[in-house]
Amino acid sequence: MRLADDIRRIVRLPFLARSDAILQALTQLRKIPRGGSIEDALRVLANVLQGSTALLGSDGTVVSSSTPKDFDGPLPLPILEVPSSERAGDFVYFGQPLSLAPREKPTLWLALRLKSPSPSRSSSASEVLAVASWFIATILVADRLERERDARFRLGILNAITATKDRVEPTLTEQLGILGWQVDGWCTAFHLQVSGEVDPQRILNGSDELSRALQAVGVKGPIIERPDGWSGWFVEKDEPQSKSYAIIVENLSSALSRLIPTSPGIRLHMGVGRPYQGVLGLRTSLAEAKEACTIAQAGGQATAVQHIDEMGVRRILLGWYASDNFAEFAQTLLANALEADHDGELILTLESYLDNQSSPTETAARLGIHRNTVLNRIEKIRALLTVNLDDPDERLAVQLACRVVKLKRS
Repeated sequence: MRLADDIRRIVRLPFLARSDAILQALTQLRKIPRGGSIEDALRVLANVLQGSTALLGSDGTVVSSSTPKDFDGPLPLPILEVPSSERAGDFVYFGQPLSLAPREKPTLWLALRLKSPSPSRSSSASEVLAVASWFIATILVADRLERERDARFRLGILNAITATKDRVEPTLTEQLGILGWQVDGWCTAFHLQVSGEVDPQRILNGSDELSRALQAVGVKGPIIERPDGWSGWFVEKDEPQSKSYAIIVENLSSALSRLIPTSPGIRLHMGVGRPYQGVLGLRTSLAEAKEACTIAQAGGQATAVQHIDEMGVRRILLGWYASDNFAEFAQTLLANALEADHDGELILTLESYLDNQSSPTETAARLGIHRNTVLNRIEKIRALLTVNLDDPDERLAVQLACRVVKLKRS
């Protein structure tokens, strides 16, 4: 009987170890006070599992970590929608996807790094991560709800500013004061449009990163989330010099360049207004920034900053871009090409070809494809369109139509 008991104990030992690890993790996680942070939960898991933990974004970047140095550089861990593990040298990395709502695809992953774990310890770690993921998800959901509530409040104030007529309502002045948003001075607004692989949650999560990027170039002020990007402004005590916009554009371009490597699959276009005084002036600057952003989008680059004072003759084009009649004309002019362009490559190639003075070599370099591919696509486009691309007037009409179609798509 004693031998049988010993055998049963040995057989059950791995299960008991996993149960003890899960119980210990839950006990320690429950000790985190209400309103505790993700960092608190990651430290608990790191202590219980005797490893390093991190929260990863969908692109593998580290959002938070118990020991950031252990997750420097590219991680060998594949970002999957199911639990995964990967060995790299003496270490094994574990990944647990986090879903914050039913049927919602994971956008964050719980990661663990262990040094030379045994099979039993690896199994225990995987189960602890699975159980702990529910606890961490509740923290993230609470944080999301708080962020969404605050974002709606900020957006409401932005809408109130843009809707202000000749007199600033006392309620708006009070709300600006509560948030600490300065408007006493010369306010310069910006309008940042995000297009591509983006959703409102990604905008919400990216506000802190945008704030850090702007502060790194000396731009400090409110940042307000919109469903398609951000708006904001910064204030200067003295009236800026008329030609200072060149420095502003350079600084903001530098800030956007910091965001692109961490935001694959998106395009960033920013418009900047002139400096004006007070809330009424800020309203005007915000309108100018939005106008300039439209021109920045039409330029065809993945990221661009456009100041209202740089636009010149482009402001004439803006009237065409925003015109419903011209948009309808553009759709009609490019109808055959649009119908055949299932993946968007034909219109993209045509626009780049016309922007590069009809040079297939320059177009190929711009798009990263072979010159013959460009020639084949242009030949196909010529057969589809009813215009002559060798005629300067017709070529200009097609070039403008391509930009309007791109703006409508984005």
